[in-house]
This record gives sequence, C-alpha cells and structure tokens, in this order.
Amino acid sequence: MYLDQVKARVPQLRGQVKTLACEKVKSAYGFMDPQESGDGGPRGQVNVVEANRTLVEALKHKSTFAYLDPRDRSIPNSMYRNPLILKLIKTVWFCDVHADGVRFTRYFSPFPVQVVAFIECAIDEWSTGTLKKHNFEGKRYSAVYARHLKDLELWTAFSEQYARTNPGGKDLAAELLMELLQKAR
Repeated sequence: MYLDQVKARVPQLRGQVKTLACEKVKSAYGFMDPQESGDGGPRGQVNVVEANRTLVEALKHKSTFAYLDPRDRSIPNSMYRNPLILKLIKTVWFCDVHADGVRFTRYFSPFPVQVVAFIECAIDEWSTGTLKKHNFEGKRYSAVYARHLKDLELWTAFSEQYARTNPGGKDLAAELLMELLQKAR
C-alpha cells in the first residue's frame, strides 16, 4: 500500500524537485541574468552569456557540480557533498513530519540519486548562456540519471573494497549517504 502511495506521487515529486533545482541553481553556482549585466549594454550581455556557457561546461565536466566546491574537485571526500544536493533532499523529501522521506524512509535510503540528475537538468537550462526552461523528459534525462546512478554504484563499490582491504579504512560512500539522510531528517 505504501509503495503505491509513493509511486502515485512520483510525477508530482519530479516536478517539485525540478522546479526547486531550477530556482536554486542560479545562486548556488553563480549564473547571471544577461539582462541584469553590470553595464547594461550589448557588450556586457554578450560577456555574461559567454560566462554562463563556460560555467555550464565547467560544472558538467565530470559532474563537477556535485562536488563540495565545484571549482576544486581535489578536496578529499567531497563528491556528492555540494550543499545544493542536501538542500533539495531536505526541502522535498524531509521538510516536515508528513513528508514522504519521513513517512516512507525505506524508499529513500540510502540516497535519492535522481536529485543529481535534476540539478544537471537545471544547469542545462543555462547552456545557451541565458535561462531557457525545458522539461525533465525521460528520453533526454534517463541516460543522465543512469550515468549518475552508475557513478554512485562504482564509487560505492570502490569505497566498500577500500574499507575492507585497508586497516582503518573507511567506507566513505556509506558514510556520506547516511550523513545526507541524517542531516536531511
């Protein structure tokens, strides 16, 4: 019965997450509206558009946007620690005692990885240099979701193996996933 309730809310949740991701991406990563450029002239707008395009490329390169500091992927244990990920998880699934993540905890453990795909979709809306809304469509984003899921699975397997074969080694993936859920709750 609970699973049916969760499944029935999937389309609504997708829309909620995408809308929230779109609202937060601009400030989280520093996109600029060309119409609000400093000098207000065409030259300033062109520079802003180009800066936004460059930012999209940089953020999407090796999923840099998912790191704690997208400008520095070398920070240890920073993958999937971008504050926007936790903010979306918390706001959509754990905002109050009636939220789906609280009521149906087992379906949200260890990590709603689709959040990363929604953030990438919101970043894609800036790919022309100006904000152009588009739908989170299965045809376009199923491969993006699958790639993020595969990356998470590979990282989890590596982390588990590392913890087993290195005395005192930590399973960083498991720690991160549990930390995200604990902070979200």
